[in-house]
Amino acid sequence: MSGVLAVWQRQARPVAASVVEIMLAAAPQRAVDGQRVWRNGAVALAHQHFWVTPEEEGEQQPLLSPDARLAITGDVRLDNRAELVGAVGRLAAPAGSASQLSDAELILYAYRQWGVDCVNHLLGEFAFVIWDETRQQLFIARDALGNRSVCYYLDRQCCLVASEVRQLLAHPAVSCQINEAKVADYLVGHWQDQAESFFQAVSYLPPAHCLLVSAGDARLWRYWDIDPQAQIRYRREAEYAEHFLALLQESVACRLRSRGPLGISLSGGLDSTTIAALAASAPGETRRLRSFTYVFDREVACDERDFIRPLLARYDLEATFLPADDLWTLQAPATWPVLDDFVMHDAYARLPLAVMRAAQQAGCRVLLNGHFGDTLFTGGRYWAADWLSDWRWGTLARTLVADRTVIRPRRDLFENGLRQLLPVAWRRRYRQLRPRPAVWTHPGLHPDLAVRTHLQERLHDDDSWQRFAGPGRWERYRTLKTSVIAQGLAAVRGMYHAHGVEPLSPFWDRRLVAFVMAVPASLLGRPAGTKWLLRQAMAGYLPDAIRQRRGKSSFTPLLYKGLYEKEWATVRQILAAPQVVQQQFVRADWLRQVLEDRYNPAHAYPLWLVLSLELWLQQQATNRSL
Repeated sequence: MSGVLAVWQRQARPVAASVVEIMLAAAPQRAVDGQRVWRNGAVALAHQHFWVTPEEEGEQQPLLSPDARLAITGDVRLDNRAELVGAVGRLAAPAGSASQLSDAELILYAYRQWGVDCVNHLLGEFAFVIWDETRQQLFIARDALGNRSVCYYLDRQCCLVASEVRQLLAHPAVSCQINEAKVADYLVGHWQDQAESFFQAVSYLPPAHCLLVSAGDARLWRYWDIDPQAQIRYRREAEYAEHFLALLQESVACRLRSRGPLGISLSGGLDSTTIAALAASAPGETRRLRSFTYVFDREVACDERDFIRPLLARYDLEATFLPADDLWTLQAPATWPVLDDFVMHDAYARLPLAVMRAAQQAGCRVLLNGHFGDTLFTGGRYWAADWLSDWRWGTLARTLVADRTVIRPRRDLFENGLRQLLPVAWRRRYRQLRPRPAVWTHPGLHPDLAVRTHLQERLHDDDSWQRFAGPGRWERYRTLKTSVIAQGLAAVRGMYHAHGVEPLSPFWDRRLVAFVMAVPASLLGRPAGTKWLLRQAMAGYLPDAIRQRRGKSSFTPLLYKGLYEKEWATVRQILAAPQVVQQQFVRADWLRQVLEDRYNPAHAYPLWLVLSLELWLQQQATNRSL
């Protein structure tokens, strides 16, 4: 929705107005509806407006409490407004009807009532900063799953908080030195550290965390986490589907509280069509949903119109089809999107950009999507482990017979089955004694990078497994808390905001995440099909051609076309004097072999990771020279 910014000189020196303006200017796309700065001596709060919900239209954050002792700037959408209105209505009475308060105002009153414990009463998406004049402290909080972004820089002299890393780098106190550990994590696909950014001086506030900063102290803590012991068990499988559907309907309804036309990025897969069906059939919703879909006339394997058309007809969606045959990887390389904050490795970035432009032209401020459906149901691969641990051997035996053509014994029965029944501590100890070399995870990783970043140790530096006893539950937990979501989503939102669009992901909801962690894995996936629970829940909502669809379309032809056909000369030019080699991130011999061995599909994705990193490094070098 919006952008937040805070500057506090912890040694009581006045904040220069020019410094705040420079930091705001680093992310102008967030100020869709303007911006405002509030300064009070050594502290300054700023807000870049993007009004999406009806209650915040015209709101001029930062906001002050009636006694002017508190100030807030926040990027907020709350899902439990009625509960909060009832709780803080007495405090809010002097300001008028509590039901008319914006979400940021509700948080301010919640802080007046509960202090830093107010976060335990908030449900939704938020990143906010509160300056408490009486206590002389800055309070920063982020929502449970990291849907809204906030990062910070902290030293003895100052505390800086912003929605985007680039805003912090614009401050003269913040070094732009690259964090090599994050680069190593990127290359090997290790995304468990939710605090580290690609810059040594800047940290993200991790999801579900708070930071309280005073003149001489700083305290960071987690206020919410998935309960490792929570279990939901029903007698009938249909009850799980009913429960899940109710949660998903509520998640979608919360995201419909918005101004203007509603849009959705729609494919022919199960996830986005589910969101479209529930949004279009939501009680009381009168707006006609506008869908935006990539279509292909030449790359027919990527085209999904045949799946989408029955849904469009059933719910009378206003459809926009976007020709995408020419949106291959690295198409128009001079304008290929490269983010400042984050190494974006989406090889198909031209596709969502086309949707953003179309949604902007249609006047949509909100763009729903089906993102993170795959993440939510990843735990389904542990179906055999759950049946074995629950002594449901008969069910397992019948499944092995019925689905024998699709079951892969080593993967399904051993790796994701019997192996998960061993105590996690045993498996961790075995992997410590016989570690997989880090270079296996990316064939071009420079061994010196692994050594100087202590990569092998960090790959195993996670003791959260001790809290999980059930089979596969720790792996499910790690997938759901991966930092590529919290950090990547934060970075990509800037692209949407540049088009005046707010992306909303109903599947990435705290209530749904807690639910899928508590139910048996066999309800999330089965050998003959993924997302079993979702398919059951959507009976009667989706056409059977979609609901029973197996597999999904792949945009891989666009990657191959871009790298090896249309843009091969561009690839060679980008890597002519590669910084990834000069800085010893990637081995020169591996890169040379890949460039000589053209058309080898095994090299495509590792090469694309390196290309994305190289483009980012080149942009950083350009930024430093300006």
